[in-house]
Order: sequence, then structure tokens, then C-alpha cells
Amino acid sequence: MFLEEYHYALCQQLSEEETLMHLLFYCPFSNACCEMLNFHFADNLSIVQIFQAWRAVVKVEFALDLFILVCWGIWMVRMISFSKNQNPLLQRCKRYVLEEAKLLLLRIKSSLAPSLNSWIIENL
Repeated sequence: MFLEEYHYALCQQLSEEETLMHLLFYCPFSNACCEMLNFHFADNLSIVQIFQAWRAVVKVEFALDLFILVCWGIWMVRMISFSKNQNPLLQRCKRYVLEEAKLLLLRIKSSLAPSLNSWIIENL
């Protein structure tokens, strides 16, 4: 598909091309969402390296589920904000991830539920 512009309209880094990695990890909004969860990583990592860093930080069996929830929260808040021509807000992202984490709490193995609940309380 050809587009005249490959830049995210709401990103302050106008020189950055709109890539998946930029949208989910390296954009200032995405980076702030990760920092809000006390997750910091070096620039220019692959998605696998970022996940490995995430797994080392959260140290839970369901790290991939949480990683996906955070990425999904960033994506959804970004798209909702874009459709309403608003700037994405950190609190919306946190609220969205919290709501999805509570739904995950209903589906997760009962043996993992206390650990997930603790993560929710400590981080969200």
C-alpha cells in the first residue's frame, strides 16, 4: 500500500517513521507507558529482546500475557485517541491495561491468580 506519509500524526517525533516498534515501544507515549510500569529498556532492541527484558523484570509465569496486554493497551489508547483527534493519555493506558488484566484474572489458572492479583495491585 502506498501512503503519502508514513508518520504517526500524534507523535511528537515527526522525524520518526511509523513502524510497529516505534508505535509500541519507542514513541514518547509508549515509552512513558512502559516507564509507568517501571519497565525500562535500551533503544534499538528487537521485540524479542524487549520481551526478554520484560520477563526478567516481572518474573512471573504469565509474563507473555502481561506483555501482550501492555502492548494492546498502548495500541488501543493510541487508536482511540487518533480517531478522536486527541493526544493519548497515560492514565487511559493504565486504566485500559488494568481492565484487561482483571479480565485475564478471570481466565488464568487458579494457581496463578494470586500472583497476577499481586502484580495488578503493585503495578496498576
